[in-house]
Amino acid sequence: MSSKQQQYEVALSSRQMIYYLVEADDPKSAEARAVERWRNAEPGDFAGGDGETLGLVWVAEAAAPEARTSDAESVYHLLGEREQRLLEELQRDAFDLSTHDAVSATEVAFHLGWIIRDAEDRPLPHTSRAARALEQLCDQRRVVCFTRPRVRGGERGEIRLYCTPQHLENLTQALQEVES
Repeated sequence: MSSKQQQYEVALSSRQMIYYLVEADDPKSAEARAVERWRNAEPGDFAGGDGETLGLVWVAEAAAPEARTSDAESVYHLLGEREQRLLEELQRDAFDLSTHDAVSATEVAFHLGWIIRDAEDRPLPHTSRAARALEQLCDQRRVVCFTRPRVRGGERGEIRLYCTPQHLENLTQALQEVES
C-alpha cells in the first residue's frame, strides 16, 4: 500500500433473483410453491435468471488497530454477559433451545449499537465491524466460531455463529447433568 492510499472497509449487499415456472390454482398457491422450491435451493427455470443485483454498498475508512482491539474487547465483554444470562435461563429450562444459541455478528452489532445508514438513511446493524471483532477473537482462540443451517422460515444457506469456549463447556456439562 503506498503512503497516500488508505484502507477502506466495503460492504456489498446483493439480492439474488430466481425465476420459477410453477403450476398452481391461484397466485398465492404459485407463490407458496415457488418459495418451497427456493427453500430447497432448487435452481431457477429460466436461463440467466440466477443473476444477482447489487443492493446496498457501504464504504468507510478501515478502523485503526487500536480501535479493532477495543471493538474485540467490547464484543468479548458482551458475550460474557450474554452467556451468563443464558446459563441462568438454562438452569430453569434445559430444553428451551433458544437459550443455548450462540450469537451472530448481526446480533452483536445490534446489541452494541453499532449502526450504519443505507442510501435512504435507514439504520442497519454494522455487521462487518462486529464480524471483524468476532473473527479477531476467534483467531486469538477466545471465541469459538461455527456455521449451521439457517432455520428461520424463508431463509436458506448457513449462518456463522460465535460463543466462548467456556459457554460450550458449560452447555455440555448442563446437558450431561440433564441426561444423568
